[in-house]
Amino acid sequence: MTVRPMLHPLCRGFTLIETVVALAVSSVLLLALSSTVLLASRAVPSGNETVIAEAEIQRSLALMSSDIEVATAISTTSGLTLTVPDRDGDGNSDTIGYSWTDADNMVRRTRNGSGDEVLFGPITSMNVICLKDGTAVTQVLIVIKLNTVSGVTDRVLNVRALNLPG
Repeated sequence: MTVRPMLHPLCRGFTLIETVVALAVSSVLLLALSSTVLLASRAVPSGNETVIAEAEIQRSLALMSSDIEVATAISTTSGLTLTVPDRDGDGNSDTIGYSWTDADNMVRRTRNGSGDEVLFGPITSMNVICLKDGTAVTQVLIVIKLNTVSGVTDRVLNVRALNLPG
């Protein structure tokens, strides 16, 4: 009778099935980890987005400033309403309105009651202050509290008006 030497149980290698299962589990874990990293990288704003948002705010504030500078009348009963010289060629003065609502906290601009255009946002508040000399408005201050990546910041637009009837 032939005696075979018995292999030590600790010297055995992994079977093919065990290796495939380990590889599958590792693949699932790596896929979950890469998805998490991708989502986290998208959640953090890039410097480029901040620069673009700041440029849009500056463009919008410059538009507001130029509208106020050429205005012939001003009203602050609901947001800021300006009467400006004819811009659409119909021979009549145009009405430009700036407003914001609590619904979406975006600053909007309308012209002649239509063309609702979102300028920028979100904001937490917008206050319009008209400084008068007697009955004429000589200066318009607009204080806007903006929500930015670094928190809430104030933007103040100080525009000299041409003795507008207030």
